[in-house]
Amino acid sequence: MIKKRLFKAALMAASLALSGMTAMAASSGKCGENLTWTLDDEGALVVTGTGAMYNYDDEMNEKWDKTLIKTVQIGPAVTTIGTYAFSGCESLTKVTLFNNALTTIGDFAFMWCINMKSITVSNSVKTIKQYAFAQCKALEDVVIGKSVSDIGMGVFSQCGALKSIKVKDGNMTYDSRDDCNAIIHKETTELVRGCQNTVIPNTVTSIGVGAFSDGYGLESIYIPNSVTSIKNSAFFKCKDLKHVTIGASVVSIGKYAFQECFSLRSVAMGASVASIEDAAFAHCRSLAKLTVVAADPPICGTKGVFTGVNKDVCKLIVPSASVDLYKAAFEWKDFVNVETLAGIGKCGDNLYWALYNNGELEITGYGAMYDYEYDDTRPKWDKDLVKTVRIEGAATNIGNRAFERSPNLTDIKMPNTITKIGSSAFSSCYALTDMALPNTVTELGSWAYSHCRSLTKVHFPKALIGIGLNALVGCENVTSMEVEQGNPVFDSRDNCNAIIRSATNTLVAGCQTTVVPNTVTSIGRSAFYDCANLTNITIPTSVTTIEEAAFYRCSKLQEVEIPDMVTTIGEAAFTLCHRLVSVKIPDKVVSLGKEAFKYCHDIKTLVLGSSLADIGDNAFHDCYNLEEITVKATTPPTCGTKGVFTGVNKDVCKLIVPSASVDLYKAAFEWKDFKNIILGTDDLVADGGISVLVYGHTISVLGADTDAEVEVYGISGIAVYRGTDKTVTVPTSGVYVVRVAGKAFKTVVK
Repeated sequence: MIKKRLFKAALMAASLALSGMTAMAASSGKCGENLTWTLDDEGALVVTGTGAMYNYDDEMNEKWDKTLIKTVQIGPAVTTIGTYAFSGCESLTKVTLFNNALTTIGDFAFMWCINMKSITVSNSVKTIKQYAFAQCKALEDVVIGKSVSDIGMGVFSQCGALKSIKVKDGNMTYDSRDDCNAIIHKETTELVRGCQNTVIPNTVTSIGVGAFSDGYGLESIYIPNSVTSIKNSAFFKCKDLKHVTIGASVVSIGKYAFQECFSLRSVAMGASVASIEDAAFAHCRSLAKLTVVAADPPICGTKGVFTGVNKDVCKLIVPSASVDLYKAAFEWKDFVNVETLAGIGKCGDNLYWALYNNGELEITGYGAMYDYEYDDTRPKWDKDLVKTVRIEGAATNIGNRAFERSPNLTDIKMPNTITKIGSSAFSSCYALTDMALPNTVTELGSWAYSHCRSLTKVHFPKALIGIGLNALVGCENVTSMEVEQGNPVFDSRDNCNAIIRSATNTLVAGCQTTVVPNTVTSIGRSAFYDCANLTNITIPTSVTTIEEAAFYRCSKLQEVEIPDMVTTIGEAAFTLCHRLVSVKIPDKVVSLGKEAFKYCHDIKTLVLGSSLADIGDNAFHDCYNLEEITVKATTPPTCGTKGVFTGVNKDVCKLIVPSASVDLYKAAFEWKDFKNIILGTDDLVADGGISVLVYGHTISVLGADTDAEVEVYGISGIAVYRGTDKTVTVPTSGVYVVRVAGKAFKTVVK
C-alpha cells in the first residue's frame, strides 16, 4: 500500500509539471466533523476544534499542500491524528501536541516527514499506531508520554538517526530503564525500539521485531545474558553495525535478524544458541569472524542463513571438541577456515572474553572488568598466549592487574567508553609499544604501565586528570611525554617531555629526554623512578623540593647538581643511583630523608650543607667508595639509628668539619667512628653574623645578603674573584683575604 501511495504521488507531481500548473494551498478547511485547519504563508498548520481527525488513504485526499507545511500544532480538544494525516510533509520540522484530549496517533500519520528532528508524545496519548513515524530519517530525539500503552508495528521503522529515546516516568506499560535509550515493554521485558546509543539492560529478555532496523550510527551491540531471543528483523539493515556479541542465554535468532548489515565484521554467539532462522545473516558481506561457543552446531533455516557471506574468507571459530560436528552440519560445513578457541570465560558481570589460537583476546559486553589479584582471582586466560587485545562493546574500565605480565602483548584497542585504567593493569607488559589511551580515560591507576620497557611515547588525553603512584616507572625507553592541550590538571609546558601538575608546578613524571622547566618548584614523588636511561639532569634554581624516590634507581645518572634553593630531599630520593660520583647538599637543606643515597656505590666526595640537622636511616648505606665528606654544620647532624654510613670505610674516608666543632664530631653518634678527621677553617666571624667557611679549596660565605658583593684576594693582593657568588673555589692552597659587606676575613686554604 505504501509503494502504491508513493507511486501515485509521483504521478501527480509529474502531471502538474507537465501541465505547467502550480498546486496552491488553501488557507483553511475541514479535517474532521468538528475540526478545521488553517495554513499561513509561513508554513504553520494549526488544527482546532473538537474530536477526531479524518482518516486519509493512499490517494492523498488531504486538502492542504504538504509541500508548504513547516510546523504543525494540534489543538487541545483534538482526540485523534488521522491515518496518513501528515505523511510526506517533507518540510515539516516541528510538531506541537497539546496534552488535553489527544489519545491516538494514527497509522502512517507522520511517515516520510524527513526533516523532523524531535517528537514529544503528549501525556494524554494512549495509542501510537503502526508506522506512525516511519521513514522520519532526521528524527534524533523521541520522548514517549506517560499514558502510551500501545505502540504499533514499525512505528519508528527506518528512523536511522535516532540518538535518544526516553519513556517518561510513570508510564505503566513501557520504560527506558537504566537510561538505556530504548523503549522496553514492562510486562514482557521486550526491547521494542532501540537507537544508535542504546545499551541493552540486563533485565531485557527479548529483542523485538525490527527493534533496531534500518538504524545507523550503531557500531557495536552487546546482547546481555538475560536475553533469550532475537526476533525477526531486529537489526535489519543496521548499516554501521560492526561487532555483535550475543549473550549466553539466547536460544533463537529470528529471520532477517542481521540481514544486510553490510559493515558487520565479527559476531560472537553464546553457548545456548540452538536455532538461526532464514536469512538471519544474509548479505553480511564484510563478516570476517564468526565465533560460535555452542557445543552443538545451531540448526539453520533452509533459506540461506549466511547467503552473501564469503565463506572462503570468514573465519569460523568453534570449540575444539566440536570441530568435526560443525564441518558436517548444514550451512556450517561450507565455511573453509575453521579455527578453535584457546579459551572463553567471564571477566566482568557483563563482560566476556574469548582467546583465539592466533593470540587475539577479544572482550565484549559492557560495564566494569573484574579487578584481579595474585591469587585465584587472576584472569583465566593464558597470559603467555595473548598478543593483541580487542575490547568491543561498552566496557568502562580495565581491571586491576588485568593484563599484568603478559610478555607477548604488543597491541591493545580500547573503545571510547573506557574511563579508568586499573592499578598494574599493564604492568610488565614488556612488548607493549603503545598506551593507546582513548580520549575518555580520566584515571590511570598506580603502576598501570610500570616497566613497559618497549614504550617510547606517552600521550595523556585531555580528560585524564588522575595519575596513580608509579604509573609509568620503569618505562626506560620513553623519549616523548606530552599532555593534550586543554587538560585542566596536567601540562607539558615548554616541550619539556614531562608531565607537570599545573596547580603546584610539580613534575610528576619524566623520562630520559626531560628538560625541567624553570617554572617547576618540585620534583615529585617517583618522578624519574627506574628511569634507567637517564644519564644527566639539570635541576633549575626554581626547584625547592626533591620528593620521595624522585630519582630512585636511575642507574645511569652520572651527574646531578642540586640547586641552592632546595630545602627538602625526600626518602630514597637517589637510592641506587650507582654512577653518581659527587654530591653536594645545599645549605638550606635541614633534613635528609632516610635511604636518600643508599647504594650509590660510586660517590667519592660528599658535601653536607651548613643547615643540615638530621640525616635519616641508611642515607648513605653502602656508599663504599666515599673518600671525602665535608660537613659545614657547626653542630653535628643527628644520625638515624640504622647505620647512616654503614658500608663506608671510616678508617680511610676523610671527614672535614669546622675547626671549632672537632670535639663535638669526635663525640657524636656515627661521626665519632671516622678515624681521619681534617679540620676546616671557619673561625673568622664578624659582626652581623657573617662567617667564612673553608672546605678543601672551596671558600663559602655564610650570612651575607644575596646581592652582597664578595671579593677574594691572594696574600699578594691579586684579586682571585669579584661577584655575588657566595661559594668560590680557589686554585691553590695558601692564605686568602675575603671582603664582604665592609668586613675582611683572613683564611687559610690547606
